[in-house]
Parts: sequence; C-alpha cells; structure tokens
Amino acid sequence: MSSISPNKMVAKDSGKAARDSGKTETCAETAPETSFISTLQSAVAHFKNREQPKGKQQPPDPAAMAQALLAAEKSARQTAERPTAERLAGSWRLGFITGTKKSRERAGVVLGAGRFLPRWVQIQITYTFNSDNGSNNGPNNEGTVLNAVRCGPLNLTVSGPIRFFPQRRILAFDFPQMAIRLGGIQLFEGYIPKGTGREKDFLADNSPRSLRNQAFFTYFWVTPDSIAARGRGGGLALWYREASSPEN
Repeated sequence: MSSISPNKMVAKDSGKAARDSGKTETCAETAPETSFISTLQSAVAHFKNREQPKGKQQPPDPAAMAQALLAAEKSARQTAERPTAERLAGSWRLGFITGTKKSRERAGVVLGAGRFLPRWVQIQITYTFNSDNGSNNGPNNEGTVLNAVRCGPLNLTVSGPIRFFPQRRILAFDFPQMAIRLGGIQLFEGYIPKGTGREKDFLADNSPRSLRNQAFFTYFWVTPDSIAARGRGGGLALWYREASSPEN
C-alpha cells in the first residue's frame, strides 16, 4: 500500500493541473507510470471476488504485479506523505509475494518470480497498536503483531512486539512467541527458546539503530483495503483486508 491516496496519483492532464495550481505533482504524470494503481486495485478485487461462492475474476499477470509493486514503491519515495500506525492497524490477508535472488544489481534487489497465494493457504497478519499514553485517543507507534498461518487442520501462530517508524515507513517486529494447533489439539503454546530475552531486548531499544538487528517491513502502499511492503530480505508482498475483517 502506498501512503499516497490513489485519487492523488491518477494522471489527469497533470502537466496543466500542476501549472494551474502552482504545485508539483507527487506522483508520476503519465498513464504508464500510474497504471500500477489499476493493477494493484485489480488484484485486490480478485482476492475479494474469490471469497464469493462463484468468484471467477482472473488476477493480473504475476510479472505485471511485481512491476506494479516496484512502481508503487518508487512513487512512494517521491512524496513526503507518510502512513500512520492507525492506517496499518487491523487484520490483513497475504495475497501476493515475490522471491529474491542472491545476486544484486546497482538498482537493488533482483526479483524472482512473484506468485499469488492459493485460496486454501491462509496467512493473516494483525497489527494492534497501543493507545496513545493511555488516553485512548488513538494508536501510538508500538504494539503487537500476530501472524497466523492456516493450512487445513494445521494452525501456526507467531506473535510479538512491533514498533513503527513513520518517517521511514518502517515497521519493526519480532516473533518470540508461538502457538501450534492441529485440529482441536494444542501442540505448543508459549515462548520459543531465547524468546523472553529477545522480547526484552526489542522493547528496551526504541531507537532507529535497533533496526540493524530486527526484522522489518518498509510500507510503501497503504490504503483502506490493501497494504504492500518490502521485507528486510528484499522480497515484496501485498496484503488485503478481507470482507470479514473490519477496519480497526
């Protein structure tokens, strides 16, 4: 998801509009450069349509999706607008991911083949932010994350603390706790080895320097119904909000 509202990025005689308003457009000014918006919106429509009994809308081409995510990431770098923790809060289902290759180029990470996750694989991430100073006036930049993977009778959940750095669009996280359930049987629930120490270290250091030792996502696409980010390892991912998951 981009922190840029799609309405702000649609190219509409952008050159003339920029001159008339005396402002510089925060997005690409040509249709090819802004077509990533329709591609991402088409993917989200596909995800939501397949939840219906007879949903058959075809997804975009995986290569086009990967390029759309790269274009959204580039566009986000060209604006000063930043996403807020409140916009990231809630539950999101993973819909599309890319792989990475070990080789690097000057431009950055080389993408491997992207893929849409099949419907029967459910990976859902939920962000819950703490109330600001206990006043319940809104979220601050710390909270918890729960990442649930469901495949048939197997349910694997990892959870832990999060910290959001809005100026850098980065959400750092750790998963010191795990729960494994097979059908109705709870196989494990609690801290993983060294999990308590990891959680303590994460909470103790809230400076940007801590990112050197933490996993994180850099969010570049944030809308009410989808979000997208690059992981620390270089892969790209798109999540969407399911119809059954209300906004927090």
